[in-house]
Amino acid sequence: MDASQSMVRSIDYFRLIMSIKPRRRLNCTSVKQPLVIIASDAQADPGTQPGCGYVLLDARGGRKVAGCCSIAESMLDTWGYPEARRQQGGNPIAICEAAVIATAALIEAPHLAGTDILWFVDNTTALHAFVKGTSANAEVERAAQIVHFLAYRYDLRIWFEFVESEANWTDGISRDLQQDAFCRDNDFPIEQFALPEKLWQADLVSLWAALAE
Repeated sequence: MDASQSMVRSIDYFRLIMSIKPRRRLNCTSVKQPLVIIASDAQADPGTQPGCGYVLLDARGGRKVAGCCSIAESMLDTWGYPEARRQQGGNPIAICEAAVIATAALIEAPHLAGTDILWFVDNTTALHAFVKGTSANAEVERAAQIVHFLAYRYDLRIWFEFVESEANWTDGISRDLQQDAFCRDNDFPIEQFALPEKLWQADLVSLWAALAE
């Protein structure tokens, strides 16, 4: 019997890990320092250009930052959601929700080495992928791989937690981008970013070389 595509991806992943045999000392004690709080969100409402954003509060020193992105058509094409498919009802929301987490981690991880992070997510498909480290959806799974590789490289402990959309700080920035009222009213400076298409196009070995070594 032929293996499913998700099983093939899992085998490839474990082959990579077993070939490298990365070593890491895990700290299983309780949190000893102030948490870094991150919330992220995406929107892909019919008739709109998908967008996403995140906000970060580093309680160690009070650093506050936010980022937003209008998702490019080339990125949506890479994921298999060109405009024609979206017009026919296809919705890439789970991928968008996962991608903003991966991109925020890529941007912020160098500033957060060795920290404990509490990350709020309001999409259960994306949330479960990051908790498990995998997904039946290849694009969501790739986002989880990006984050886990970064967590290894920068010694991050991340706890992903569900938050209802109504309570998510980033529900506005994913739609209003740099005009978001929450960030304006709470002094979160907003930077624009672009999703790293090459990380969804790279093979696992190249991804590991780019992120974890």
